Amino acid sequence: IYTGAAVMLGLAAVWASEFLGWTLLARADAVAALLVVGVLLRMTLQLGRHAVDVLLDSSHELTKEIREVARHVRGVERVHSVRTRQVGPQSFVDMRIDVARSNSFEESHAIATAVEQAVHELLPRADVVVHVDPVRPVGESMVQAIHAIAQREGLPAHHITLHNVAGRVVAHLHVELPPALTLGEAHARVDAFERQVLQEITTLSALLSHIEPASEQIEEGPDVTERASSFIHLVEQLAHEMNEVVDCHDISVQRVAQSYHISLHCTFDPDADLAEVHEAMGRLERRLRNAIPSLGRVVIHPEPLGE
Repeated sequence: IYTGAAVMLGLAAVWASEFLGWTLLARADAVAALLVVGVLLRMTLQLGRHAVDVLLDSSHELTKEIREVARHVRGVERVHSVRTRQVGPQSFVDMRIDVARSNSFEESHAIATAVEQAVHELLPRADVVVHVDPVRPVGESMVQAIHAIAQREGLPAHHITLHNVAGRVVAHLHVELPPALTLGEAHARVDAFERQVLQEITTLSALLSHIEPASEQIEEGPDVTERASSFIHLVEQLAHEMNEVVDCHDISVQRVAQSYHISLHCTFDPDADLAEVHEAMGRLERRLRNAIPSLGRVVIHPEPLGE
């Protein structure tokens, strides 16, 4: 529009110079041409700069904003390698985020999805690709590190405890393996896992693993709760003798092979520390096993008083 208007004004000025005899207006055509060149040069520089920025992914302000919104997503340890590109009206964003290595695949995927949603609030039509890198987070405890390594090696680990033995930190844990493995095969996998843990956690002096078969079958056995009144009465008596236990209810008894499996709900003070409650449940289980030699599995479910 501006260049067309300049050309028309230049032509009109030349015509006016011939009609009115004003020689000064005869130069208007050259001036209009210079104006047109100036406008075209400015437009060329703007388009060229935009094209170079797009090719070099140099949208610094936009990249900074994307990095900032992603960094505030819960679970993101670090944001890096953020690249943006504009193709017509479509924006493309590629980025990498660090998440705790102890997260499951599902948890990491949920974090990446949350990052995509956060970027879409900034760029609603953007095509966002988030690559997740598992890292050892700042402040990761020794127990969390062992869990993460076990998860990476495909070994379900539980009951991880740490002990200070004469200034040396020793870890004990239970590891589950498929029951179809031979002892030699199971030991080889656990031995490789232990070496990996000691290599990565240099402050750990030793690691002792209890190998057990993973439970993959549904246990079969009749429910004998209604016929086990004396059994249930003994359980209630032993539970009520403990000061920490406020109430004991919903006791069920199942006969599996030659042993009895029991489950029960115990009520505790809601303000009691979880460690204290766990220790009390352990003492109750030991008392039950001492009183009932044929006892198999024991499951004690703790509940806060009032719920």
